[in-house]
Amino acid sequence: MNGKQATKEMSKVFMNYEKANDHLIHKWKEIIFLSPRWWIGIGLGIIPWFLWLKFHNKKYTGDLIRAGFL
Repeated sequence: MNGKQATKEMSKVFMNYEKANDHLIHKWKEIIFLSPRWWIGIGLGIIPWFLWLKFHNKKYTGDLIRAGFL
């Protein structure tokens, strides 16, 4: 296999990869994006931060952040 053939084959592989990736993104948008499970995931990722900001003891903020990083 010479260089031109290898380049041509790699281009084919890349095009197949690009098509598969586009198909995956389309299906993700169609099935998952803005679905109830998606909103639950967003909520479970954000709501705890708001609760922590509201209810944590502000006197120990630095200690809590350092403990969280360690």
